Amino acid sequence: MKRYFFILFLVLILFIYNIVLNIKNNAITNHKIEKTDDIYLKYKATYNMHKEFSDIVFNALIKRDDILNAFEQKDREKLKSLLNSDYVKLRKFNVKQLHFHLVNNESFLRMHSPDKYGDNLSDIRPTIKYVNQYKMPIDGFENGKMFNGFRYVYPVFNKQNKHIGSVEISFGALLFVKELNKNYRMKCVLYINKNVVNKKDEYEKSIFDNFLIEKSISKYIKEINLKSNKIDTKLLKEINKELNNKKDFSIYNNDELITFILLNNPVTNKNIGFLSITTKDDYIIQKNKNMFIIISLLFVIMIIVLIIFYKGLKSKQDIKNDLKLKTHKNKVLKDLSKKLKDNLQIYSDHIIYSKTDLDGNIIEVSDAFCKISQFSKEELIGKKHNIIKSKNMDSKIYDQLWKTITNNETFKGEIQNISKNGNIYWISTIIYPEYDSSGQKVGYISIGHNITNTKKVQFQHKILMQTEKLASMGEMITNISHQWRQPLSVISTSATGILMQNDMGIINSEFLTKACNNINNNAQMLSKTIDDFRNYSSTEEEILKNKLSEIINKFENLIQYTIESDNIIYKNNIEPNIEIECSVNSMIQALINLFNNTKDAFDDNNIENKIFIISAIKIENKVEITIQDSAGGIPDDIINKVFEPYFTTKHQAQGTGLGLHMCYNLIVDNMKGNIEVSNKEFEFENQTYKGACFKITI
Repeated sequence: MKRYFFILFLVLILFIYNIVLNIKNNAITNHKIEKTDDIYLKYKATYNMHKEFSDIVFNALIKRDDILNAFEQKDREKLKSLLNSDYVKLRKFNVKQLHFHLVNNESFLRMHSPDKYGDNLSDIRPTIKYVNQYKMPIDGFENGKMFNGFRYVYPVFNKQNKHIGSVEISFGALLFVKELNKNYRMKCVLYINKNVVNKKDEYEKSIFDNFLIEKSISKYIKEINLKSNKIDTKLLKEINKELNNKKDFSIYNNDELITFILLNNPVTNKNIGFLSITTKDDYIIQKNKNMFIIISLLFVIMIIVLIIFYKGLKSKQDIKNDLKLKTHKNKVLKDLSKKLKDNLQIYSDHIIYSKTDLDGNIIEVSDAFCKISQFSKEELIGKKHNIIKSKNMDSKIYDQLWKTITNNETFKGEIQNISKNGNIYWISTIIYPEYDSSGQKVGYISIGHNITNTKKVQFQHKILMQTEKLASMGEMITNISHQWRQPLSVISTSATGILMQNDMGIINSEFLTKACNNINNNAQMLSKTIDDFRNYSSTEEEILKNKLSEIINKFENLIQYTIESDNIIYKNNIEPNIEIECSVNSMIQALINLFNNTKDAFDDNNIENKIFIISAIKIENKVEITIQDSAGGIPDDIINKVFEPYFTTKHQAQGTGLGLHMCYNLIVDNMKGNIEVSNKEFEFENQTYKGACFKITI
């Protein structure tokens, strides 16, 4: 019997060991994701720091009137003399290049090499060609004839907002490596794809297939003597395989985490190289130690179970051994208690946590709570949460919060608070009752995290969306004012005719009836226009079943003047019996945004035959609405981005990039439908045209 019990004991130990091992591996995997995100944020922080510096240089230096005049007049010597002293200062801030280009992508002035100019950069510098073509700034890592680096390229406009060229502010790859190593104490190395290298004598081989390392970077790494674990052949093979997948990834090498951030050309998306960032990860060492402690503790517990099982059979010596094991257990538990205390401190540093009694008086807060509220623990203990309450919050939310937790339920929500120094901040919080060991409720616990930045972004996005809607409403008011002219003229003529005939004493009942009917019919027309606009401007989003033809008629009533004044050929292929479940206001808004997008494309592309066609077919329980135009289509390299927020090919003064994004939100989010776009050729009156084709499925 003892033998079978011992076998069962071993099986249980192995089973529990596998469970703990899986838990450890899952924890390491989650930590790896968090650690990788942290490293990537440090890289983006360094990148954004240089971008902000470049933005300042561009806005404060390049956009000066004297600089713009010299560039517009193509006076190279004057432009050089105006920039000389500032360029010397920029070099001290590690600016590698300050380079001006003409609208045809020719080099106009290289401040680092002013005697070299006139060469066309279209084929070797996609970022310059992109900026001059679309008149939009772009930034990213890009290779070149002279050096590889992080480049920030801006379109340049004169005081009349005319595009006169572009300018580039660049930083070398070595600078980024130095700053990441210095600021974050990481081993950072930048490798270049050997397929894009120009001057091969400036590079040396690396341990990675198809990638080289600049000699300057290699020399710097040796100078600062950054050592790391060697990578064995098996792991190196796995890394080279992952690099071919062209995605960012991280991999463990013993107790080091190596993160690979791929660097692609921001225009062509062609791989130029990658950053290898190596960090010592004490978490892995600690996890292995914790694993040993937990297994030891499990073993002790199983031994205790054995002791209890054999208690009646054991001798006095066995009891002494039992005491020894208990002593050992207490030591292990003491060590675990210390580690738990350390973990609780980490929790306090990063989690916004508070505990109150049943009356809502604060009895405990985390360090993170004090940091964000600017109050010390001494100032908070004994107070209620009213000390950080914001007057902007609806009192109903606090009433609902208190009602929820006093009913022994968990409250989840977003709360706006105000810190000691008057700053507003937002917390996503969970509040729930706390019970003692006997099940008696003793207070409440609140756990939250900071969502202030998320709220700021949401607010700015909402304001821009409202601005887009107001701009569209302004255009509709212009349309309505023109549509009113004819019926108002008819009403005025009829009323004047009645007065004249009455004054002359020749008025007859037939003329009076006809004139009054004219006045009534046109007044009804004016009333219908007002109803259509009122419905369009309404914020109600109720989803109901509506006739599509009636929605299209209201849409046509709002754009009628634009169709006539811009000579747009408009065709409606909607069958009268098709019905869809939608918000009428949202559908009209989406159609108007698509129409305005097409109208702008007609103007931008100088289209002579302006055709706009709306069609619809019913397929089973769905309706497909097709909007086709003859504006020439959307370029292939941007067609997949047109529904993204703030994406626009127009200058920033001419568009927000929210029109088509608003369409996407109205169709997909509000009405649970789908919208997609493609370029399509079509026949109209025996001629072939090409344009964008938007398909809405409801």
